[in-house]
Order: sequence, then structure tokens, then C-alpha cells
Amino acid sequence: MDAIEALQNLEILRLWNSSMIKLPREIEKLTQLRMLDLSRSGIEVVPPNIISSLTKLEELYMGNTSINWKDVSSTVHNENASLADLRKLPKLTALELQIRETSKTIQIDLQLVFEKLERYKIAIGDVWDWSDIEDGTLKTLMLKLGTNIPLEHGIKTLIKGVENLYLDDVNGIQNVLYQLNGEGFPFLKHLHVQNNANLKHIVDSKERNRIHVSFPIWETLKLLNLKNLEHICHGQYDKHSVLKQQPLFIAEEVIPNLEFLRMEQADADMLLQTQNTNALFCKMTCIGFNCYDTDDASFSYWFLENVHTLETLVVEWSCFKKIFQDKGEITEKTHPHIKRLILIELPELQHICEEGSQIDPILEFLECLEVLSCSSLTNLMPSSVTLNHLTMLEVIRCNGLKYLITTPTARSLDKLTVLMIKDCNSLEEVVNGVENVDIAFISLQILMLECLPSLIKFCSSECFMKFPLLKKVIVGECPRMKIFFCQRHKHTNSWKS
Repeated sequence: MDAIEALQNLEILRLWNSSMIKLPREIEKLTQLRMLDLSRSGIEVVPPNIISSLTKLEELYMGNTSINWKDVSSTVHNENASLADLRKLPKLTALELQIRETSKTIQIDLQLVFEKLERYKIAIGDVWDWSDIEDGTLKTLMLKLGTNIPLEHGIKTLIKGVENLYLDDVNGIQNVLYQLNGEGFPFLKHLHVQNNANLKHIVDSKERNRIHVSFPIWETLKLLNLKNLEHICHGQYDKHSVLKQQPLFIAEEVIPNLEFLRMEQADADMLLQTQNTNALFCKMTCIGFNCYDTDDASFSYWFLENVHTLETLVVEWSCFKKIFQDKGEITEKTHPHIKRLILIELPELQHICEEGSQIDPILEFLECLEVLSCSSLTNLMPSSVTLNHLTMLEVIRCNGLKYLITTPTARSLDKLTVLMIKDCNSLEEVVNGVENVDIAFISLQILMLECLPSLIKFCSSECFMKFPLLKKVIVGECPRMKIFFCQRHKHTNSWKS
């Protein structure tokens, strides 16, 4: 950094993934800087008065770092600056900041700093990883409330405009949202609440008609490890209801704006008791089911028949033996058209659609299929199924599969661009089927075959295969694979493993 004086007119400085541990003192001479980015760097020490010298700074990014900010009230020696340095940046409008140690650090009043911010991602507490942030374009605030954060020191200013809110350790707060901001959350799109054994409800509103006003554009809600949660929205309830137990939330007041909902068995069962349920899911595009862990677990197929906007279905960590309907059970109802199906850790799942049945209409327009750790799965799809819209197929740790797809299915994969198969110990071939046919993967660009100890050939039948757009091929740890596929004509070249 000796030549720093030659850069005194520098306006933008990024130190991404830098291995330096201490921010050089010479940085304070770059007084024309408008943007400083220390994201994902190894910097742990920011000496005092460096950042505060950069008075023209408009954007400061320090997310995903391990800086231990100085506690101004502590007598313990600390090389780092305190957050008070931020108050000397009058033009600051964009801030990304991670504060892991919070005992006294946040006691500094940052009201004037925070109220000027137009863009921010701020994580406070030792439970957050920067990678937890799902939409990096939104104003994001991550709070570990058990750290006794003084909300009056500027945090409430951020809360009023937050779009993406994460809350941890909400012990002692009975009414999470209204205690944070009684005026409501006009910009809140995504809410994540986790880790509390005592919390019984997220919102306690005596006036039901205020809920729509308070959360007008709420889209997604994630609740993790809230063992005693009784209601999302609690308040006056119809005493004439036939339900013995109040539902987790009054669905017509919470769900209509949600686009993503993830639930366990008890939540789904409770939701199905709600009156006029099928009229609620007008914007829902993604539903996740997890932790159906009883031996007689039955998939809630009702949601697939009635959530007509559904595009993504995630099923994980459950004991379902089947998910989709078999032949004879499929009704004439209007179905959604799922575009993405993700199946993870379903050890009892025997088939996606039963062999000999027609494909469930819900899957007719499937574009992406990801199947991970479904050890009882013996066939991916019925042999006659066509998947004309599929663009991505990923299969990992499915040890019951002997083959992946049949010839008729392979011939339908005109749009498939990515095929990834990994860690399937019993897989002997990818395509199984009849002889003397042409199979053209006309859109396939990426093919990955890894850790397949039983794989002998891509296709055991004699056929003519084409891969006109293939750009990337990875074949690794497939010790039995000697040739790619059998020749149909003597002039047809085989691929060598």
C-alpha cells in the first residue's frame, strides 16, 4: 500500500476476498472515495479514524466479515474502531454491516446514520450467516433480539422500511411485530422468525381489520424452532366456530399475499380445517412440506388440487411412500402445472408416479426435477412417460435405481439442458429400453456422471445417440464404465469413458 498517494483521486475501492487481516492506515488518505467494499474479505481489524476520514463515502459494504467492533464503554484493549465512526459519514446512503458481538456495541446512537440509508443489509448477532440472506436486492435486517438491542438507537428507523426481516431469540417479546413497530410494516415482503420455546403468537391484534393495513405486501413467512407457537395472528375469534382449537392463523387475513409457504404436518392439518380454504391461495407459487415423520404419513394432496397458482413443490425429510395420484385416482378437477419439483430425504418413497399409470396431470409441464436421498425409489418415472418440458434433471444418492429413464422418456427430452447424476450406487445405465432407435438430446449442454460404481453404459441398447449442443461432460469415479453406449452401425463411433 506504499503507492496509495498516487491514488488520492480514487472513488471506488473493492477488496473482495482479500487475504489481508488489517485495513491499512493509508486508506484514510483516499478522501475522494465514494464507495468502499470490504465484503467477503479476511479483514478483522479496522483501526479507528480510517473510515471516519472518508467523508465523501456514499456506499460502505462490510458484509460477511469478522470485524469485532470496539465497545466504547469497555476498558479492554481493542484495535478496532467503534461504530461511532459511521456518524462522521454525512453522505452515506448504502450500508452492509455485520455485527457479531453485540453486548455493548450497539449502545451507540446511530439514528442519524440509519435514517439516511436508502439501501442496507445489516446483521446483528452471532447466529446469522451472510449466506442466509435469500434476496440480496431488498432492504434486509437480521436481529438477534436476545442481545437486548436498544431499538431506540436507530434500529426502529430501519425496521420501518425493512423488506426482508429475520428475527432470532425473541424471548420475552409476546407480540413480535407490534412491539417492534406498532405502525405496521408497509414494505415487509419476507419474514423469518426462529428459536424460541415460549412464543405463542407472532401478531396479537385486538382489531382484525388492522392486519391487512399493517402487512399489505407480505409474501413469505418462515418459522423455525417455535415449539409452542399457537397462532401467527391472535385476537378475537368466532366463538361459534365448530373448531375445538383455534387455527395457527386466521387464514383469510394472512395467506392471500403469501407466495411461499413451508409447513410441517400439524400446520397443514390445521390449515385444512380453515373455512373456505380453497379461496385463499390466489398468489401462492411455492409450497414446502417437511417432517411428516410418522409411519402412516399421508401426503396432503388437497393442496395440489386447489392451489392453482402453484409452480414449485418441495417435499423433504418425510416418510411418504407416494406423493402423486395413481391411475384411477386422478380426478377431472383443474390442476396447477408444477414447473419445479424438489424431493429430498424421503427414505420410504417408492415411486413418483406408479409404474403402469399415466403421469399425474400436475407434472405434465415439469421443467426442473431434483431428487436427493430417496433410497427406496426404484424407478424415476413410469416407462411410458414423456417429459417434453423438462430442462433440468438432477438425481443424487438414490441407491435403489438400476436405471434412470426408459427410451420413450429419453426421446421426449427435447428441452433438457442439464443432466446430473451422482452417488447412486446401484445405477447400471442411464437410459434403458428398446433397440435400434434414434435418441437425440438436442438441447443438452451439461452432462455430469459422478460416483456411480455400478454404471456400465449410458445406454445398454444398441441405438444411435446425438448430443449436438453438448458443451461440458464430467465422468468421474465410474470404474465399470468402459464405453459410453453401444454402436448401432459399424461406422458409428462410440464414446470412450
